[in-house]
Amino acid sequence: MQLTGVHGRPRPVPEALHDSKVYVEKALLASELNTLVSQLSKVAASGRHSRDFTLNDLRRVLVEVVACFRVYRTYIRPGEPVSDRDREYIEQAVARARRRLPTVDRSVHDFVQDVLLLNAPADLSLADRALWERFVIRFQQTTGPVQAKGLEDHDLLPADAAPLAQRGRRRPVALGHVTVRLPRLEPAPARFLARRLLDDSHSRHQAG
Repeated sequence: MQLTGVHGRPRPVPEALHDSKVYVEKALLASELNTLVSQLSKVAASGRHSRDFTLNDLRRVLVEVVACFRVYRTYIRPGEPVSDRDREYIEQAVARARRRLPTVDRSVHDFVQDVLLLNAPADLSLADRALWERFVIRFQQTTGPVQAKGLEDHDLLPADAAPLAQRGRRRPVALGHVTVRLPRLEPAPARFLARRLLDDSHSRHQAG
């Protein structure tokens, strides 16, 4: 299945959905993205092998990882084992981001994956470990609204897929040559959180 882009050229649905989510991150949830990047930068600065990563590389990888997520969110909790399902979702998203950003050193992608899985070094201080955990919690709170707004964009979704996204059906929906998994969350809270983040972002922009 293909969609027609703004210049009249056909676009595969997976690419349209990916670009829609990137737009949501950079335009609609820019303040939230900046906060995440700032937190990730502090996490990177706390490690001797990651402190030299540039802010630009961290930002590019983070944007792509979020856009490459195929589910609303993961459910990783500090102090608890990571489920096989959540580990697979994160590893798949990072692998897709790596393919889209071949010019960014692999070590940056590996670092982001380790942080999202809370694979912290054994000798990490309690204060630095708290930085990792705060970032993961905020990351998980952000991916849902990005997925919701990306999927709800009626200019990108085909007519037969949009109603399924709105009703929050849990079964996968085949779009073109990929399967997009619709929300694990209930649809109303996801839309509410997306709207709240959008409102907060707009308020901070006006205040600035």
